[in-house]
Amino acid sequence: MCCGTRRALDIRNRQIPGMTRSSPSSARYASSLPKVLRERPGTSPKRKLPRGDWWRKGKILASTPESEAKSPPVRYRSKFVQKVHFKTNPTNQSEEYAQLIDVILVVLNRVSVELTFESQRNQSLSEDQFRVSIRLIHSACVLGTMLPDLIKEQSIRLPHALPITRMFYERLLSAAYVLSDGGPAAKQAIHYAVYSVFKNQKKLFSAGGYQEVIPGRLKISRESKEVTEALDYFKNAKSIREFNHDRQGRCKVIGNVSKRAKIHFQSVEQAGYSLSSEIVHGSYLSTVLYSDQARDGTPEKGLHETTTWIMIALVFSSEALGHLLRSLCPSLPSPPLLIDAGKTFMKFEVPEAADLINRAYGES
Repeated sequence: MCCGTRRALDIRNRQIPGMTRSSPSSARYASSLPKVLRERPGTSPKRKLPRGDWWRKGKILASTPESEAKSPPVRYRSKFVQKVHFKTNPTNQSEEYAQLIDVILVVLNRVSVELTFESQRNQSLSEDQFRVSIRLIHSACVLGTMLPDLIKEQSIRLPHALPITRMFYERLLSAAYVLSDGGPAAKQAIHYAVYSVFKNQKKLFSAGGYQEVIPGRLKISRESKEVTEALDYFKNAKSIREFNHDRQGRCKVIGNVSKRAKIHFQSVEQAGYSLSSEIVHGSYLSTVLYSDQARDGTPEKGLHETTTWIMIALVFSSEALGHLLRSLCPSLPSPPLLIDAGKTFMKFEVPEAADLINRAYGES
């Protein structure tokens, strides 16, 4: 990775508004537990119980004194509970990919914060557009935090990062869409959220011939202003949905503001979107399509190829948002960093085409 670009993007050590770095102190947490829970696995309590009698129906059996039998079983101390593990194959390349994702996520979080302040002074975009887009960008950032570990470890779990990347892409696509259409899409998204919550206050539970209406925890009155507006909005609608445009239609709307953003989003559509659907729906194909040791003459895809598709989807989605925001809000400092991340990735993947990449990004 280019040192100059890494320095430009290396902002992971800065304190970013909206992000916290602190975590509960394990020592402080452990000290608050009962003494019996603080004993390490393998250490012997005052009275050692037979291995098979640790718990059964919530009681410790055998010759346990009555005072001890009343206490719930302590599962923490059992060293016989096993976990499923898979072979990992981390490499220097997967480590650099994970670092690049971390950088992009930090920048995306900065973008959501900058848009919050921009909403107070920018009159060209509506309050609804800022509200919906900021929520979507922040949600994409949260999703993305699950990817670095999967990318880094390079195990058979990796293909399941494709659906996460797909959700990441769709959130950024929708955020760019509501920022590009002038306001109606954001307004409809807000009405749709209210409408869905109101209509789903009660659920019909049906199983084995038994039916019952189960009321929800939240109670919303039909007389409330938000519900009235949402019901009126969808009163004559042929279909009730969040957006009127599908993904391709959203790309076209985005293209009216930024052609580069449109091209990048359309590229992601080709980057394993349909394959992620196979994984989401649990098809048999998804179980045979990926392997940690892909064999020639089979449709199997190796971990390296899968990693490339994931990185293309994540990096191009982020860069597309950067191009759009540079057109809509040129004063924001972070969107150009998303574009730089895309350029860095391309140079990392195709170093022999560095000159061509520089020209594509308008550099000499």
